[in-house]
Amino acid sequence: MLEQIGIRAKVDNVHPHRFRRTLATNLISRGMSIQEVAAILGHDNINTTMTYVYLDQSAVKNSYHKYSA
Repeated sequence: MLEQIGIRAKVDNVHPHRFRRTLATNLISRGMSIQEVAAILGHDNINTTMTYVYLDQSAVKNSYHKYSA
């Protein structure tokens, strides 16, 4: 089923973890805490959750400027 969804969406390398990574990254980028994302993904260890999250460097820079000023 996932392969068919990927074909229709024109997305390569579709697998369940790709959806989990996308979810985790989107939640973090919208401001959800890493602890809450870990709970949603069912992780006991936040380090496990961090392996799922892609941090956009421009977002990191914006946060730095927002919180350091």
